Amino acid sequence: MILKSPLAAGKIRKANRQDPLKQRNTETRAVVSLLKKAFPHAKVDAYRYSPVSIRLRVIDSRFRKMKGFDRIDVVSDVLESLPKVTRSHIMDIVPITPDEHRDKVWSLDYDFDHPLPYDG
Repeated sequence: MILKSPLAAGKIRKANRQDPLKQRNTETRAVVSLLKKAFPHAKVDAYRYSPVSIRLRVIDSRFRKMKGFDRIDVVSDVLESLPKVTRSHIMDIVPITPDEHRDKVWSLDYDFDHPLPYDG
C-alpha cells in the first residue's frame, strides 16, 4: 500500500487556496511577534497570501496623527531586524487606527480581511 501525504494529494494546497487567512507559518508568526514587541497595545496580524507574499496589519491608536507613509515608515523600521528574505516577501503593510479599521477607511484594510483567492 502506498500512502500519499496530504500535500502530495493536493489537499493542503486546495484548502489554503480557499482560505488564505489560514496561511500562517513560522515566518508570519515571527513578523507578528516582532511587531507586538514594538507595538504592545496594537492588534497585529500577518498572513502569507502566496508563496512570495506576506500581508501584515497593525491597528494602533498611535497612528491617529500620522500620515500614511509616515505610518508605513514606522512599521518598516521595526521590520529591518527580520531576515532579508522575510522582508522581501512583505508586500502589504496596513498601519491603521482602530477607528479606521472599524470604518474600513483604507481599501487595503478591506483587502486584508477579504483577500481574493490566490491561484498561482
